[in-house]
Amino acid sequence: MKVILLEDIDALGKLGDTISVKRGYARNYLIPRNLALPATTRNLKAQEHQLSHIERRKTKIAGDAQSLADKIAGVSLIFSRKSGEKGRLFGSVTNMDIADALKEKGLTIDRKDIILPEPIKSLGEFDVEIKLHHEVIPTVKLTVLPEEGEIPEGAIEAEPVVEAAPEVPEETLAEEEAPVEEAPAEVAVEESGEGTSADQDEEEKEE
Repeated sequence: MKVILLEDIDALGKLGDTISVKRGYARNYLIPRNLALPATTRNLKAQEHQLSHIERRKTKIAGDAQSLADKIAGVSLIFSRKSGEKGRLFGSVTNMDIADALKEKGLTIDRKDIILPEPIKSLGEFDVEIKLHHEVIPTVKLTVLPEEGEIPEGAIEAEPVVEAAPEVPEETLAEEEAPVEEAPAEVAVEESGEGTSADQDEEEKEE
């Protein structure tokens, strides 16, 4: 059965498209929910007028989505959660939490439009996409911090442990640091079997 879509529907098409679907699906789901119209001869003849209206509606929807996206782009969300080893959260941050946080900032977003494959379960910074329109998918930045500013054990990778040098008594340090006395410039000649040159001269005179 051919129908004209009145909304963007994933896996089917965009607003204003004429598509073929199963009759039961059209009559029991799409048409009752005003998601589509039967593509009858009458509707097809009127389609040009409908498409004109649809195009205006599409433009407005896209404009509203872009306006909302611009506001979201300037938002940063901060969540505080109790955490444990290696920054793992005891709870989580879900798309509902994000929707509620955005609502507190005056931004109403359907939680189903928040693209979060699974809840966030660790500390850190995250970029989460929000599908406002098939062509408008802004990103909201969020940070998950430890509760009460407490840094959980193992949340930050431990740096290599360097063993501290053993304490040395101050007296020992003083001895080690004491300046070494330099030998006098004139070094005494060690006693030996031979005399100095002066002594040798005296002996020669006496002879």
